Amino acid sequence: MKKSILLTFFLIVSSFSVYAAEIKFVCYQNSNECDVIKEMSGVWESSTGNTVNIETVSYQVIREQLENELESDAAPDVARVTNLGGLNKFYLDLTPYVDASYWEKKLWCYFAMVQKAFG
Repeated sequence: MKKSILLTFFLIVSSFSVYAAEIKFVCYQNSNECDVIKEMSGVWESSTGNTVNIETVSYQVIREQLENELESDAAPDVARVTNLGGLNKFYLDLTPYVDASYWEKKLWCYFAMVQKAFG
């Protein structure tokens, strides 16, 4: 299940960088999450001709440097994050590109939690 969610998120987010020859993905891992994403990204790379450069960093780098990078030209295309509320001003609204009702049905409990926590 966890792999499916990560793959789905990765494919949705990264497919909007269709014109990019290389997608920079900054990832921290507690176990082998970045390794698994790297393995799964090979399928996407084969089907699109793009490449995914996964940079595995410590969680401390994500916490202390990502927001500054997002405010500059050094931002990655995709990042694994936990600070959903603190970084929400940098999010891309994917609604025009996806079937929003499908995702609302599948992730309704997550959306309810986020709306309650962050308004």
